[in-house]
Amino acid sequence: MDKYTELEHQHLQAIKLLEEQDYIFAQNPKIITKAVASEAVSSYDKLFLRAKKIDSDGQIMQQLIDATHTVALSKRLLYLAYFLLGLFGVVGLLSGQSLNFFYVIIALLGWHSLSLLIWLVQLTLPHRPSLIANLINKFILKNNFIYGNKSNKPRQIISAIVAQSSTGGYHAVLHGAWLCGLIGSMLGLLGLFLFKSYQFYWQSTLLPDGYFYQLIAIIGYLPAKLGLTLPTATNNSPDDFAWLMIVSLLLYGILPRLLAYLFSIFYKNNQFKIDTKDSYYVNLLNFYNQQIIDKDDYQPVKPIIGKIHAISDTLILASLEKATNIQPNHEFIADFGVVDSQQQIQELLAQAESLAAQIYLIVNSDTPPDRGIIRKVEQLSKHPFGMIVALSGTHRTHDDAWQLALNQRQIATEGGSLGKN
Repeated sequence: MDKYTELEHQHLQAIKLLEEQDYIFAQNPKIITKAVASEAVSSYDKLFLRAKKIDSDGQIMQQLIDATHTVALSKRLLYLAYFLLGLFGVVGLLSGQSLNFFYVIIALLGWHSLSLLIWLVQLTLPHRPSLIANLINKFILKNNFIYGNKSNKPRQIISAIVAQSSTGGYHAVLHGAWLCGLIGSMLGLLGLFLFKSYQFYWQSTLLPDGYFYQLIAIIGYLPAKLGLTLPTATNNSPDDFAWLMIVSLLLYGILPRLLAYLFSIFYKNNQFKIDTKDSYYVNLLNFYNQQIIDKDDYQPVKPIIGKIHAISDTLILASLEKATNIQPNHEFIADFGVVDSQQQIQELLAQAESLAAQIYLIVNSDTPPDRGIIRKVEQLSKHPFGMIVALSGTHRTHDDAWQLALNQRQIATEGGSLGKN
């Protein structure tokens, strides 16, 4: 049995969906993927560890928990709506004094029986994501017109809901709603038959009355086995028809739907897990499944050494996104201050070029090197007179990630970096 909870599987699925949408995470997925490879756990465990590290600030997990609560509330409202629909639907159906028995039976059990048959056929087909998941994924998640240049947070929430709807609980909700509707219908029948008098009849242009009682015998086969008295051509009191209708709704409607609901709950709880045959997970597992043939000959892969620039005598100081109290042990011809926006980046590049100065950029390593920040650093690194990066911060929690990211891009760093703020 899988040791990970349903919520953890959904979290992993949400990370997958967001990564496919180029969402900017708290941590760079590529860096985390390589960092997790050295962990002493199985490849399957590394998938969940990777997802947890990518979502280091817990925002995606919180969105997923909120989505779970929203789905639970929506499910309760759906059940209530179906119950009321079944209850008041029967009131409308039985508004007259005379009732066509088969017309009422078909109205109560016709679409229910057809939907149950369709579900049974679907069980024999290969597993596919639910219709709701496909619609959300196609028309909402991948619809750029909806999002435009807005925040990625709606995309994050929708991804969480898609992950929720693709976990196998769709059929359980469907059966639960039908069950509530049928229970509402049965309560409506009981109430009306207790306090209102009805006459039952058979009307057909083509079929004689004899067929009516043959069909009654077929429908009433199971109720008769339970001791129910069936209406006949010579003995057909209204209460016999009423009880046959109630018991038929119970045996052919509520009971099969209850079994389908319980089966779906059991199936969901015992079969739910991520699809490891998905290309996204296959690629990750293949990466983590790389084995060392001879451990004695194995040498750990060393990080790429960044391109080294000599520190110029002409430096311009700047801090990336956050101000710092650290004063490097260098002489600067100018202190640009904080560089954050695109306009500030262009102004710094122009000023450094006019002064023929090398940029000395202080980076706060309390902040992870996500894609947005890295793009800014890459822009500044194209300065023709060069750039030196120095790491600083209060906790220095992401020093290794920053060093790896800078080395991979051949961006020079000052050895030892700076102290804590």
